[in-house]
Amino acid sequence: MNVRRNLVLFLGLGLIFFPGSVDGKKTDTDPVPSSSTSVKSTAAVARIVRWEVPGGSVMQGSGLSMAPIYGENTQVVTMPIDFEDLKAEMIVAYRNRKGELVVHQIVNKIGKKWLARGINNRTWDPDRVTEKNLVGVVYAVFNSKGSENLIQTNEKIDKKSSKKKRK
Repeated sequence: MNVRRNLVLFLGLGLIFFPGSVDGKKTDTDPVPSSSTSVKSTAAVARIVRWEVPGGSVMQGSGLSMAPIYGENTQVVTMPIDFEDLKAEMIVAYRNRKGELVVHQIVNKIGKKWLARGINNRTWDPDRVTEKNLVGVVYAVFNSKGSENLIQTNEKIDKKSSKKKRK
């Protein structure tokens, strides 16, 4: 893999690379991550990195439950991992009982399930991470500027292009 070589190319884009674990310690003075790079640009870079990761996927973060690691509109690249290879403090993506993707830190294994929570949350997630709902482990995080959601940006582009076609 050329991921290490590509890391040098991406350093100016406000990204954070980590191997799936962090210390999870937070203070009240930790800033919300940001970058001078647009949401669209960080999404493009995240998609490039995804191709370097076998089975990788990209998702967009929302909320502040994982500050200071990521905040609104952060692009998160995940990679598959065997459930047996999970370790405490890894940040994983999983589907909750509503089918929503959640990207939080796993903390403690109880039986065959992991307790998880956002590092900025005071309570555990109501759902446990299991072999069945695990999506993957976080491989890379790309922070961006602005508060515009990438989906909204795409809708605006589509609306402009459809108006031009009608005229």
